[in-house]
Amino acid sequence: APFGRMRRILLRQEEAHHGFGCRLLEGALAAGSVTLERVRARSQEYLALTDAMVLTLSDVFATIDEDAAAWAADVRTFLPDWLSA
Repeated sequence: APFGRMRRILLRQEEAHHGFGCRLLEGALAAGSVTLERVRARSQEYLALTDAMVLTLSDVFATIDEDAAAWAADVRTFLPDWLSA
C-alpha cells in the first residue's frame, strides 16, 4: 500500500518508454533504415532474454504470489501487431 503512488509513476514511465520505442521503430521502418524481418528477428532475441530474466526470478515472484511464467508470457501481449505477425 505505501508504494502505490511509486508503482503508478513507474507504470506511466514504462508506458511512455514503450510508446517511444514503438514510434522509433515505426519511423525507422518507414524510412527504410531497418527491415521488418530484422526487427522481428531481434525481437525474438529480446523476448528470449526477457523469458530467461523473468524465469530466473521465479522464487521472487512466488514470494508475492505471482506466476513468473505468466509474467513472461504477458510481455508478448504488449507487442505491436506488425511485430508479432
